[in-house]
Amino acid sequence: MLMIFFVINDTTGTKPVEWKVTFSKDDKSPYGLQVLFNEMEQLFPDSAVEVSSVTPYQYLLDNFYYDLYEDDEEVTDEDYLEQESIKDVTVEEEQFYNLNDSVATLEDTTYVDDEYLDYYDPKSFLIINPNAEIDDISCDYLLDFVSDGNAVMIASYNFPSKILDSLYAQVNNDVLPQLELEDSLSIGNIHFKDSELKLTLANKHWDAKSYTYNKGMEGVYFSQLDSIHTTVLGYHQFENTRRINFVKIQYGDGFFYLHTQPFVFTNYNLLKSGNAAYAAHALSYIPDWDIIWDDRATLNQNRIDNPLRYLLSQPALRWAWYIALLGILFFIIFKAKRRQRIVPIIEKLPNTSIDFAKTIGNLYYQQGKPQDIVNKKITFFLEHIRNTYLLDTQNLNDDFKKKLQSKTGMPQIEIERLVDYIIKLNKLKEIPETSLVLLHNMIDNFYKQTL
Repeated sequence: MLMIFFVINDTTGTKPVEWKVTFSKDDKSPYGLQVLFNEMEQLFPDSAVEVSSVTPYQYLLDNFYYDLYEDDEEVTDEDYLEQESIKDVTVEEEQFYNLNDSVATLEDTTYVDDEYLDYYDPKSFLIINPNAEIDDISCDYLLDFVSDGNAVMIASYNFPSKILDSLYAQVNNDVLPQLELEDSLSIGNIHFKDSELKLTLANKHWDAKSYTYNKGMEGVYFSQLDSIHTTVLGYHQFENTRRINFVKIQYGDGFFYLHTQPFVFTNYNLLKSGNAAYAAHALSYIPDWDIIWDDRATLNQNRIDNPLRYLLSQPALRWAWYIALLGILFFIIFKAKRRQRIVPIIEKLPNTSIDFAKTIGNLYYQQGKPQDIVNKKITFFLEHIRNTYLLDTQNLNDDFKKKLQSKTGMPQIEIERLVDYIIKLNKLKEIPETSLVLLHNMIDNFYKQTL
C-alpha cells in the first residue's frame, strides 16, 4: 500500500520547477528557449526559420561554401550564379562609442579570394547560448559568412576570442551585487544568489524604459570597441554603473550583433511581465531575412550518456525500475534466507609462535646459564646493525660508534654505553642474570628509538 501511495503521489503531485540551464528550443523549463522559438513566426513573419544542430562550420560547408581550407584547384566565377544586389538593412545608428582611440580601422578579411559557393538570398545566423562553443574553423566560416553580406547574432557570456579579435572588440566582467530571492536556487548547503540588472535600448524611437532582470544576469560588458564600424544598441545598469551590452559591428558587407545577456531570451524572462518587449526590440535589429537557428543545445540535452538516463526520465519506467529493484531486495531477504545452509564456525588458529618462545625461554631458565642467551642476543643485534645500517661489526671501535650514532640519530652517550657493554660481555666467561636483564633493556631501548 505504501508503494502504491508513492506511485500515485509522484504521478499526480505538483512537480518542482526544473532550473536546469538548457537553452533548448524544445525545453519548457525556465531556462529553455521554447517560448522564443514559438514566437519567431510572429517576430519575423516574412522569414523562414531553419534549425541547425551541427557546428556553424558543418552547416555553412554543407549549404553555402566549399572548404575554405581545401587546396584544390581554383574555381572560376563562371561556375557560380551572379549574386543579386542586396540592400543593406540597417537601423539608425544611434551612438558610436570610441573606447580606445588607438584602435585601427577594421579590415575586411576573407580567407580565400571570394572562392565560395554563391547563394541566392542573404541569411541571419542566430546563436543564443551562455557558453557559445564555437571552434576556430567555425569562426572562420562565420566571419566569411558575414563578410559576404549576411548577419550573425550571438547572445552569450563567452564570445569566441577569434571573432572579438577580428572585430577589434574586447569584453570585461563586473562583479554584480547579489540578491537573495525567495525562489533562488539551493542545492544542499550551497545557496545560489541572483543579481539584478536594468537593461535599456539606445534607439531613440523607442521609449527610454528600462527592463529589470534578476535571473541569470552576469556583469559581462564591452570594454573596447572599434568606433568606426560599431553601433551601440543597448546598455545594462546596476546601481550607478552603466555598461554597453549590445552592439552592432560591421564586418565586410554584413553585420555582427553581439549581446552579453543571453538569459533575457529564456522562457522565464520572456514570460515575466513587460520583459518580452525588450527581447522583441533587441531581435528587431536582425534583418528580416531567413534565419538559421543554432540548436546544438537541444542535441546535447537529448543525448543519452548511459542506458538508465532515458529510463529514469520517464515516470512510468522509473517506477517500474524502482519496484523491480525492491522486489529483488525482498527476494534476497526472505527467499535466500530460508534456503541457506548453516555456516559452520571455524575456530581461529592458535598463535604457536608465542608458545614456542615461552618453551625456549623456560628451557634456558631451567638450565640457569644466561651465557647462551646473551651471546644470541648480541649476535642478532649485530646482524640487525649490518642489515639495516650497512655497517661492519667486526671492529666495535670509536669509528663504528660515530657511524652508528649518525645513522640512528640516538644520543652519542647511549650508543657508547650499549657498544661498550657488548664488548665487556664478550670478554666475560660467566655472565650473571642481572647482566642479561641490563643488556635486554639496553637493546630494547635501542629498537624503540630507531624502529
